[in-house]
Amino acid sequence: MTHHLVQTLARRAVGVLCLPLVLFPLTSKGLSAASNSMLRLELHLRGERYCSGDVDAGMVQLRYILRFANTGSQSVILSKDAGPVLEILAARDRAGLDVPVPEYRALVTNMFSRVLPLDSAKPGPGVIVLRPGKSFLVRKTVSVMVSRNPTSPRFLNSGDYFLQIVVQTWLNSEDLGAQQRERWKGWGYLWTDPIKSEPTRISIVATHKMSNCD
Repeated sequence: MTHHLVQTLARRAVGVLCLPLVLFPLTSKGLSAASNSMLRLELHLRGERYCSGDVDAGMVQLRYILRFANTGSQSVILSKDAGPVLEILAARDRAGLDVPVPEYRALVTNMFSRVLPLDSAKPGPGVIVLRPGKSFLVRKTVSVMVSRNPTSPRFLNSGDYFLQIVVQTWLNSEDLGAQQRERWKGWGYLWTDPIKSEPTRISIVATHKMSNCD
């Protein structure tokens, strides 16, 4: 499979997800803190589309509803911009997601960031305050490369997998997040760490009819 084809398939996901493939772990700070029980991320599949490539590989676009649920005992303040995908993991069995090098790991290299002025004394329209037991929904498309040639196993072959994604929850700097968290502590805890979703099952059909997704 050519480097040009990988770039072409990645460009087809622009607007939903840009997916160059890199085989090294996510290094974002705070991931361990985001894995506690205060905030839970669930994936609910709403559709899929197979996109053509060449004889070796194609791509499947998985359309999800991301459900951020406050499972703790205090309110959580969550940016409404939460949801950009940082990393995709997949493995044949659930335990395979916890090993140092899962069967499939894709790191999304185009990080999203922006800067807001420090003039917000209380949570504004750009965030949502999730009280205990409440949730916030985001629509997201996750693109996964599919191997159509069994002798070229760089990507996922046909079969059932467990999939997880890591998403960005705060698009501003860590310093700004810390300052806003202190300002807003009377309304809840401002969540700024990346969060890993709960594992969800997917089925890949490498022989599936693929369409031109341009």
